[in-house]
Amino acid sequence: MHAEGDLVISEGAVEITRSNEGLEGKDITVAGGSTRVTSGDDGVNASGSTTSSEGQEDDQGGGPGGGGPGGGGGGESVGDFRPKVTGGTLVIDADGDGFDSDGTAEITGGTLVVNGPETGGNGALDVNGGFTVSGGVLLAAGSAGMAVAPDEEYGQGWLSATLDSAVAAGTTLHVVDSDGEVVASYVTSKAIRNVVYSSAALKSGSEYRIWSGGRASGEETGGMYTAGDLDGADEIATVTAGDAPEGGFGGGPRR
Repeated sequence: MHAEGDLVISEGAVEITRSNEGLEGKDITVAGGSTRVTSGDDGVNASGSTTSSEGQEDDQGGGPGGGGPGGGGGGESVGDFRPKVTGGTLVIDADGDGFDSDGTAEITGGTLVVNGPETGGNGALDVNGGFTVSGGVLLAAGSAGMAVAPDEEYGQGWLSATLDSAVAAGTTLHVVDSDGEVVASYVTSKAIRNVVYSSAALKSGSEYRIWSGGRASGEETGGMYTAGDLDGADEIATVTAGDAPEGGFGGGPRR
């Protein structure tokens, strides 16, 4: 689904079952409805022709004239592009970058679940500029080589956990607070090494643990569940909400 300018989904059900890149446009807004994207490259890609920091006009991303799989990373220019989730549900299953912007990105509401790539040259999240999360729910899981997290100084709490080793597809993961309460549960659809989670339930500066095993239950959205049980699970990581992933990137320009 390609737009030269704005691409807006405000209601209804949209399902892209197969694509190179799923949603493309200069500015992409998901404001309502239910959207599911399956892509061989980027799931959501806000990009186009822009002027780089050196004054050269570049084609950004994998749209027409752009490159193929193989995500961005440190040192990329920041263009006038923005994907935004303000409501509804957006579920992405991408072999390239999952939620990709050659500019900034913003989540103020709704639910975004990204089942991202297994290869290290791409990431579940890839944002060249500022990445703000001030509402809604975000869960993004994928490889660790290009791990990106939201800006540290904005909005609601978030965490990014890079695991010591990849966990296999079909693994149940839980985000657990210091009181032992399950905040979120997720069943992986691919092998992953990094998971980013944000919701109103997280508090910046607090410690959280990632557990593997047990059971997920309740309502399911793209592999994320509303409840979970730690019976038989093992703790595999400890993280502090608001700390960017080691070796990865927080939001904002990267050098």
